Amino acid sequence: MGERTVRVEHAEDDQRAQELLKSVGMSAYEARCFIALVGSATPLNGYEVAKVSGVPRSAVYESLQKLVARGAALMVAGHDGTSASFVSLPVDTFIDRLRNQLSGTIDGLASILPSMSNSLRSSVVAHLTGRIQVRDRFIGVMEKARSSCLMAVWPPGAREVHETAGLLVRRGVEVTSVVYGEVDDFPGNTYMHRFEDPMLLRDVVRGRFYAVVADQQEGLVGIREGDRTWGLWSDDLAIVNLIQQFVLQDITIQEMGAVLEKAGQSAEITRILADHHERMVRAMRGLAGPAAEAESKPVAKRRGGRRPPPRSAEAVAYEA
Repeated sequence: MGERTVRVEHAEDDQRAQELLKSVGMSAYEARCFIALVGSATPLNGYEVAKVSGVPRSAVYESLQKLVARGAALMVAGHDGTSASFVSLPVDTFIDRLRNQLSGTIDGLASILPSMSNSLRSSVVAHLTGRIQVRDRFIGVMEKARSSCLMAVWPPGAREVHETAGLLVRRGVEVTSVVYGEVDDFPGNTYMHRFEDPMLLRDVVRGRFYAVVADQQEGLVGIREGDRTWGLWSDDLAIVNLIQQFVLQDITIQEMGAVLEKAGQSAEITRILADHHERMVRAMRGLAGPAAEAESKPVAKRRGGRRPPPRSAEAVAYEA
């Protein structure tokens, strides 16, 4: 067999192929030997592979044996009938085998590593300002729900998130909502806030209170105060749990109220709700924090005693 030479015209491709083969576990010598075999139309013995690849003869046979052990090359009878020769596995077969191996490795790691992870979880609390920002983040939390979405909304907000709630229900998400007023055909399990005047809640937080929790992982509260809106979003589980418990307690109140009303215990409903109202005041003020205080400060008068500008038409319509 004639002497082989390095494929100079493919030097850049060879270098790139070597780097990729090394990235999947081959040594530099193995990669060079494999490329030499791939580029040959006939089997090569160790001497010929060393000449083509530039791998030292002292290392070429060990590298070829490793390629055979990997299943990347095959040993065949030499052309002279004495020395062994080598051929590469067909390229398509090699790539398919490599893809399956890597896929299996990645799938295995994906199933094992999460259960081993003990990394610290970084929680975030974000203060939101403006109706559009609060509304968009509210819908964003809803859209992340995969199993459950818990909400407290007033009719204006319910109309804005109605379509998203419907999409969640069709996707199989359990949507449960408390609505502070009349709303028609809101998707999911809906509880009308009949027991305890919703206006009491509005007085406590100085506006309309909105809340949403997705999969018990992240939540948002928003306050609509006149034509101003502020909110708080977080994936901190303590805050998320507080938001969730508020909505769940409201649902419990509606269920208890219905039972007591049916039993003729209206006075008992009033007593329970009075106690709950006091607890709710403390919880809501603790949750609101300085952001709510800043938002709720009265607007200072301008110089010259001029009154603040009237509310926008959009704000008036939103309150309707």
